[in-house]
Amino acid sequence: MKKAACALLIAGCSILLASCGGDNSRSAGKDRSSQPDSAPRLTTPSDTETTPQPSEEPQEEDLDKLVDRLCQGEYLTDSDGNSIPDPDYLPLPDFEKLSENSVFDVNWDTTEGSYMAGTSFLMKTDLTEEPLLISAIHYFGKEDYVSGAELADYVTGGELYDILKDGSAADGSVSSVITIPDAAAFGYEETCGKDVAAFTVENLSSMNALPMASQPCQPGDVIYLAAYLSQDGSYTYDDFLYPCIVLEDDGTELYYVLADVFLTGGASGAPLLNSQGEVVGIHIASGGSTRYGHSIQSIYGQLKNAQSAK
Repeated sequence: MKKAACALLIAGCSILLASCGGDNSRSAGKDRSSQPDSAPRLTTPSDTETTPQPSEEPQEEDLDKLVDRLCQGEYLTDSDGNSIPDPDYLPLPDFEKLSENSVFDVNWDTTEGSYMAGTSFLMKTDLTEEPLLISAIHYFGKEDYVSGAELADYVTGGELYDILKDGSAADGSVSSVITIPDAAAFGYEETCGKDVAAFTVENLSSMNALPMASQPCQPGDVIYLAAYLSQDGSYTYDDFLYPCIVLEDDGTELYYVLADVFLTGGASGAPLLNSQGEVVGIHIASGGSTRYGHSIQSIYGQLKNAQSAK
């Protein structure tokens, strides 16, 4: 069996950090009778395992006022009883909508057979001429996690399906694996900032790659999880962009809040975007309304080291 993975059980989710907000609200369909997502896709650790924690406590008094202005005083109560800003009232992104052929479900071809897993996206870097397909590595391997050094021998290809389309036809295909030697599945504290996989893609002419952010997020920034979160009883947004409030980004680990009515099983590897549509990280795991990501600065460092190791 796979190793038990860290669950993000961070106290004080109601103490949020604020951003330079706006007062525009989003349009979304809601079902307030829905069951919250209290169980992340990753399994709960044993009592002997450690849980990564944000390193600093925010100053509650001033931030509460800013968050209240940001969400226009509209809150949800999550399954742990925390008051969480209602994402319907958080600012819309400046980039307005997600581009077609940028975020994908992938049917992976592996030495253990083909299966659909996780979320992936195309990203521009200055390390390669063509954009790379980025995802989370913890989806690879049926009995045990596959390491970064082993991934090229495990993944043999894959078909890309745009999350904005109906999935009836593939929009591209995986051509090769970028070996990231230190990549490792999110499982224990020492691997929390290593969970990434990268690939080259064929048929790029109709693709739209996302740019990278050059700086970490600041506490209180509003970022957007670009993913297909469609499970029975959860809220759904037609634009596939779910606004989150950043708690902390240290350049390796990224913590943020999204109400746990949004179920994120299968969203690992999805891009986290700032208001300009730049990638600030990838989604990795959830613990109630507190979510965990891998920061883009760390991902870029891993990709750069992989290029240097060739």
